[in-house]
Amino acid sequence: MKKLYTLSFTALLLISINSFSQFTYTPVDTIQYGAIGAELICPATLINNTANAISMRVTREQNVMADAPNWESAFCMDVCYLKTTDSVNYTFSPMDTVNFTFHFYTILETNPDSATAVMKWKNVNTPSNTFYQKFYGITQLTFGVNDLSASSASVNIYPMPIVSGDVFTMSVSNVKSSKNISLVVYNMFGSVVSTTNVIAGINFMNLDLPAGVYAYSLISDNAKLNSGKLVVSQ
Repeated sequence: MKKLYTLSFTALLLISINSFSQFTYTPVDTIQYGAIGAELICPATLINNTANAISMRVTREQNVMADAPNWESAFCMDVCYLKTTDSVNYTFSPMDTVNFTFHFYTILETNPDSATAVMKWKNVNTPSNTFYQKFYGITQLTFGVNDLSASSASVNIYPMPIVSGDVFTMSVSNVKSSKNISLVVYNMFGSVVSTTNVIAGINFMNLDLPAGVYAYSLISDNAKLNSGKLVVSQ
């Protein structure tokens, strides 16, 4: 009877140790632009900074290729899985880092398009240790804005994604305050959908645009000071 108690305590101790073994997830860039027909790759990093192996369930939770019917997708964790694979079991080694990539394949496409996908990483022994991430892929024509200047502005947008119709902040620095600066937003076809004047410093802004992925440029005196991506949600 005493031995049984000892075994039971040991088992509970192991369960307790495993239940606190958690991994962390750090997105690097969840949006990728590319030319029509290109392979778009979105990277991310997962870290197990514990001394225990973690059993992980990796799932392509949502694969909205219906938005781009000629696109395909796949994901890689150390190895790359088939395009038809939606879920895999993965053993996360102790003190290990895994470089994850999500791939949009647009080779069959002849027109600009976009698609999204959602990945889920779940710690099997600690279900609360679960992360979701949405990835965006977009092919495009040229924006029609020339980069006429080597100078660049520093831009920080919060929150991201922004919510359509809600106020967000755009901080602009590393430019002269006297400059006239315009924020020009483009859709995936390179058409201008919004133009707003901004200043060097903190700007409180509102973009009433449909949900989607957009590109922006900061333009001053016919020179592009900065460009980047905007994700708009409803």
